[in-house]
Amino acid sequence: MKRTKKIAAFLILFLCASMLLVLPTSAKSRKKYDLKVSDVKVSSKNLKPGDKCKISMKIVNRGYGKMKNVYVCYDSPSTQVYYVPLQYKKSSGRWVGNFKVEKGMQKGTWRIWSIDVNRVFDDIYASWYAYYNHKLGNRSYPGSDLSKGNIKIRKTKADHKKPEIHADTLQVEKVADTEKGGKISCRIKVTDGSSIKRVTLTLKGPVSTDHPVAVETEIEMKYNKKTGYYEGSVNKEKGTYRIENVYAEDVFGNHGWKEISGYQLEL
Repeated sequence: MKRTKKIAAFLILFLCASMLLVLPTSAKSRKKYDLKVSDVKVSSKNLKPGDKCKISMKIVNRGYGKMKNVYVCYDSPSTQVYYVPLQYKKSSGRWVGNFKVEKGMQKGTWRIWSIDVNRVFDDIYASWYAYYNHKLGNRSYPGSDLSKGNIKIRKTKADHKKPEIHADTLQVEKVADTEKGGKISCRIKVTDGSSIKRVTLTLKGPVSTDHPVAVETEIEMKYNKKTGYYEGSVNKEKGTYRIENVYAEDVFGNHGWKEISGYQLEL
């Protein structure tokens, strides 16, 4: 019986010691998430299509890493979301951005869902963190009342249509030789009733004895006002590449893609 009591006492002491060792590390890791957002301001709370208003706030990083990219995620009265990029202004010590009313936005009150921050820890490691509006729930996560950022929108008609990808305008070609292969250039027309946020082309390859599994490469395409096309390029090694699909997304998250068949390129 005495031996059993000693073993039980030893186990209790071991568990307590383990907890003491773990607690400081746990507390330290929690500090990494310690963002504080305050003094949220908007220059106008009642907007119509074409209007802009300035959004600004104070953001304090009490944890580790440097804040690099900061976005305000706005939530519509129904299903849309809208991201506003912020830039730091040394003169005021505030993070500032512009909310532009798109004609395809839903009418009603748009509220801040979260402040999304990309924190860089070194040359390799970075991670996204979110600070939530507790007025919309999410109280189990870091956040506070961000209702001062509310914006009311009127005279708009909600856009729920995905962008149209004009596959017949797709052009993909080798435009230059490189030491290891070549430079691939691509262009396509994409249209939408609202602003287009992102267009990408995915190609797969090369397939060879050295590469039994083809790797997918996603090429970001940017709008060229002079040509009216979304254009992009990438350098790849020698081999055969197959075009897989084109993806497009507008500023409200409406998205779609076109599968591309029979389109190959040799480098």
